Amino acid sequence: MAKVILEHITKVFGKDFVAAKDINLSISDREFVLEVNLKK
Repeated sequence: MAKVILEHITKVFGKDFVAAKDINLSISDREFVLEVNLKK
């Protein structure tokens, strides 16, 4: 069985805009994940 594990992920734009801070994600086999980015 496959598994994807992401731990302690942070995304910063420029010098000071934190879009995501300390994200943990675990995706097991046969799971479906959808990330939606709504931009205004």
